[in-house]
Amino acid sequence: AQTLETDPVAVDNSAAEAAAAAEAERQRLAEQERQRQEEAERQRLAEQERQRQEEAERQRLAEQERQRQEEAERQRREEEQRRQVWHNHRTPRNLYLAVNRGGNQYYFSQSDWSSLSNAQKSECSKVGVVIKKDGQEFILALNHESGEYTWDEAISRFGNRLPTEQQGKAWISQRDAVQRAVRAFGGNMPGPNDTYHSNVYNSDYKYWYCTRTEYDSSSAWYVTINGGGMRTYLKTTAFRVRVVAPVSVSSAI
Repeated sequence: AQTLETDPVAVDNSAAEAAAAAEAERQRLAEQERQRQEEAERQRLAEQERQRQEEAERQRLAEQERQRQEEAERQRREEEQRRQVWHNHRTPRNLYLAVNRGGNQYYFSQSDWSSLSNAQKSECSKVGVVIKKDGQEFILALNHESGEYTWDEAISRFGNRLPTEQQGKAWISQRDAVQRAVRAFGGNMPGPNDTYHSNVYNSDYKYWYCTRTEYDSSSAWYVTINGGGMRTYLKTTAFRVRVVAPVSVSSAI
């Protein structure tokens, strides 16, 4: 029998090819593993970034909610303070400033009015100074009307907005205090030594104001600032007018 001999060169080549194939497979698997690890790391970093963004968004929303609640609480406190300001000033008192706000009247002392902010004051329109004395309760305008009026002219134009004799007495009985209050609240009120009526020859007739109360068919009652009392005089003489308004208690806050 014949014996086949193995070609050593062929064997070497086959071994080299097998080794090369094994190395290529190893490298392929190593590359595959590297790519897998890279992808796993990429996904880990992506998940980490997603969680970071989610946390940042959660914190942003939490901060936004905190600020919203703080703002709501601030507004609630301001509204409560605002309501309290008006709630505490619904009672008319003598020589207080009467103001109109939203169809309701409120009343302030000089110090309380000064303590209001400009924004709060801007919500109000001044009505006048409260006169509350001797059973009379009304509001005296901060300024007199422009011009001069005979009694008939005053009645025709202002009617029940003119003070009565009794209201005039309640006013003039505290003349100086009323003058100080009117001026403190930005109005104009003459003093006992201020000369106004140049057409009347008697110097006692300085700064007289009409009332709507007649004395008789030819004369009526007037408030005399200089004299500090009430006087009667002819209806045909023209004097100043300072109107009055009723006092009302606010039911709304």
